[in-house]
Amino acid sequence: MKNDFDFSALRQRLGYEVTVNGKSLFENYSADFIDMEIVPTKFDYNFYRNVGRSKFMINNVTNSPSKRKLKFYVGGESIELAQLNVDNMIKDMLNEFVLKIDDTDFEYSCVLTTEANVEYTGVDYYYLVTLEVNAIKRYSLVRVNFDSIDSAEQELVFWNDGVIPSGLDIIIKSNGPGFSVNYFDELRNIYRTITLSNLSIGQAYYKIGGIDGVVEKDSVSSFDDSPENIFSKSNLVSFPMVKSGENKIVIIQSNPGIVTNVELLYYPVFIM
Repeated sequence: MKNDFDFSALRQRLGYEVTVNGKSLFENYSADFIDMEIVPTKFDYNFYRNVGRSKFMINNVTNSPSKRKLKFYVGGESIELAQLNVDNMIKDMLNEFVLKIDDTDFEYSCVLTTEANVEYTGVDYYYLVTLEVNAIKRYSLVRVNFDSIDSAEQELVFWNDGVIPSGLDIIIKSNGPGFSVNYFDELRNIYRTITLSNLSIGQAYYKIGGIDGVVEKDSVSSFDDSPENIFSKSNLVSFPMVKSGENKIVIIQSNPGIVTNVELLYYPVFIM
């Protein structure tokens, strides 16, 4: 029997614009976001060090993430194309992914916890797709830049809008050895000093990465030019974190001018 349904004529987004890792689900998979439901769960506020490097685990420190159900209508010009859109959308979510909804300042770092539930709606050609995820609610990455490091001990003060601790990246532009970083260890309630030893003379960027759990050196601040792993050159005991509200670190240098720039990166993280 011939079907005169014209899918393209009705192809307009019904709900909010939603992206996964920057990719529009509507534009790529004809997926309309319906709802995000918080699944009742017990929240554990006890933090501990995560030995892995997953950004999802609040950047090397983890608490119990919230459980959420995501619901979408996914369509296509035929039942086969609708099924293909469902398959490809789910494929984009098999690994850790970042979900953004255009009506909010928040984003959600998510990991699927169960298989997708897919039901045919009875409307040509749409499926109802329900996904259950563990989600970390956060703001987008914050960057704070300090370009006047002109004293032997310089305090850098910054603010975190988040309500629970999360990982902090400290990127230092330096002309060589002779600097260290003092920060407060939220997990153990003590101050720590990070030093890097056996550094070569010459301008370079050094990352003490509390987000990914790395200590690296590179020639560019983006750390995408074959960064060198220098964890073994550090005395690191725990990676730096930001707490809720006011934070500070102290840059210590043997001579002013060794450190020429410091950039701090972190995600403000929320509970619900």
